[in-house]
Amino acid sequence: MQSSSLEHLHAARRSSMTGKGKEAHPSVLQPHDSIRRKSQQSTDTDDDGGTWTVSGHHVSFHNYNQDTYWDKFLERCSRCEIWAKYSLFSLNVIAWIGGIVCIMVGIWAIYDKGEFGSLRNIMLDPVYFIIAVGTLVVVVSTFGCIGTLRENIWLLTVFCCLLVALFMLEVGCGVYTFVRLNDVKSTATKWVKKAIVIYDDDLNLKNLIDYIQKEYKCCGGASYSDWEVNKYFNCSYTIPSGCGVPTSCCLRKTDVMCGYKSRIYGVTYAKHTINTSGCVDNLTLIMQQDFYIIGLIVFGIGLLEIVSILLAANVTNHVIKVRNNLTRQRNIQEQMTQFPSGFGEAL
Repeated sequence: MQSSSLEHLHAARRSSMTGKGKEAHPSVLQPHDSIRRKSQQSTDTDDDGGTWTVSGHHVSFHNYNQDTYWDKFLERCSRCEIWAKYSLFSLNVIAWIGGIVCIMVGIWAIYDKGEFGSLRNIMLDPVYFIIAVGTLVVVVSTFGCIGTLRENIWLLTVFCCLLVALFMLEVGCGVYTFVRLNDVKSTATKWVKKAIVIYDDDLNLKNLIDYIQKEYKCCGGASYSDWEVNKYFNCSYTIPSGCGVPTSCCLRKTDVMCGYKSRIYGVTYAKHTINTSGCVDNLTLIMQQDFYIIGLIVFGIGLLEIVSILLAANVTNHVIKVRNNLTRQRNIQEQMTQFPSGFGEAL
């Protein structure tokens, strides 16, 4: 009895291998790969909702393409990846618009001035700084927008790297300013003196200096004596403005000529008509008084950058996971096409 059963199994195997005879029972087919050798049932679910089931020699796949559009929409909305994607896209759109506004304001200021200025004045002109910041914001946000919308891993990686670099640069500048405050003040004073030299040659720079001196009730960088470096306020000139300061330094803004000859008799006479303290010290004192407000602003900017980095990382990981699932599905489908007839249900 036992020998007849063995002969029957061998005959069925030979007929399946030679293609002769009736179709053999799947249980006697020669194993083809590791999937065929599984005798227990196993289930694998991918991120798109499809389910692969391997039970003995039976492999089946259930896809949710037959579900309604509303079910798919609710399923997608329940995932955090969809919210991360469009939140990141919205933040980048807002940043991109802000960068465009900065560039347009800078171009308008240059056009309104009627000249581009010399190359020597570019580093001192605040308009070019505004344009540079706007351009940087537009470039970074463009990587974020396109990378998020197209789910491009390379663009999202570049976006993350740029944000991390900017965040580290901001942190480094903040720590350096806090630790080396005196060096920062010295550098700022030198910058102001260079700006005073070309005060009358650059309209945008002139407006910026006048605004700071009026708003913060100061004059010059370290003191009102810094205006000696300007050729129109130098004491060697006999013109009315010689040995004086601009009107923006005056205590009474209505008197246009109050700053003329104000430095001849020293600080005792000057303090009755003009502000004698330097703008660098005044701005430093104001920043120390408003430390918490400035800290909250800086913290908010840094928090937005960190949130953007985390959202970009989440979207990138999701894209990689989906692509890995698609690759795994293709591999399984290729394996299924190699199964002999009668082994299982083909997709």
